[in-house]
Amino acid sequence: MICDVPRDHLLDWNGSDIPEKLRELPAGRYVIAAVDETPTLTDDEEAGLEAALQSVGQGRKAPHGQVLARAWKLLKG
Repeated sequence: MICDVPRDHLLDWNGSDIPEKLRELPAGRYVIAAVDETPTLTDDEEAGLEAALQSVGQGRKAPHGQVLARAWKLLKG
């Protein structure tokens, strides 16, 4: 079963002080990973996102669970 994933929170950390954004998060389990560089999209990825945005703007969209299932399938290979 696929469950809803909480929204991501971007934190800038100086390496010693706890960021205020982290203090604002509700209690729970979190995964924190350093992001040194933002990946650049390929032309195909960029075009795919543009097409998806246009599709949603035209009222064509898929249920959230279906989209997550497809994404997990693609990620697992």
